[in-house]
Amino acid sequence: MLGYTRYVLDAGMRGDLLALKVPLAPCVIGYAEIATRLASRPDAHAHAATNPYRVWIAEYAGAPYQEVAAKRGRTSKVLPISTPRRPARQS
Repeated sequence: MLGYTRYVLDAGMRGDLLALKVPLAPCVIGYAEIATRLASRPDAHAHAATNPYRVWIAEYAGAPYQEVAAKRGRTSKVLPISTPRRPARQS
């Protein structure tokens, strides 16, 4: 986990805003998906008072965060993908 966190921090420090948003997108979208699934489980509210993750689930399954994640998902689908050009082979 530390390696990924270091990568995100390095990407943000070296690049522009897009360079930071790209490695963060899986977290933003993934947290929203995981929290939604956990909150929708039939037994989700049965042990809510004793669940140590209840605050995390409520935060990431809540409407404000879900809107952020949906926006991030839409944005990532329209970002241009560029690939570095390789120099032409010389014969």
